[in-house]
Amino acid sequence: MVYQAVGQTLGLDSPTVSNFDLMMLTRKGVPRAAIDALANSLHLSVSELTKYLHVSERTLQRYSPDKNLSTELSDRVLQIAKVYARSLDVFEDPETTSSWLKQPNVALGNIAPIEYLDTSSGVEIVLDELTRIEYGVFS
Repeated sequence: MVYQAVGQTLGLDSPTVSNFDLMMLTRKGVPRAAIDALANSLHLSVSELTKYLHVSERTLQRYSPDKNLSTELSDRVLQIAKVYARSLDVFEDPETTSSWLKQPNVALGNIAPIEYLDTSSGVEIVLDELTRIEYGVFS
């Protein structure tokens, strides 16, 4: 299930089994360490990931690993983790998932899906594309 995979991807102790759980996590704030876990899952450096989170690396350095992130930053982290978890659900392999997210995609205008993850609309576009892939619909 995608929601559980989000929690696992971010190394969270609290269970995530629904969108409600993700909303509550967003409000509470995910721990700073979740960014490291997400970067690791995506095979990116934290520096590379900051581009999609709209936060500077220096700002992240100010957080201790157990300190909770702001609501806005937590939301970005959870949205990207949701795309990763959904991709993993579709491709069933972490390496394939990471590769798909980084490779230019014809259906996305020859832009890598990861490049869409800096906005909520972009996240929706990538999630829609994953659904099309899952059901064999070519765009």
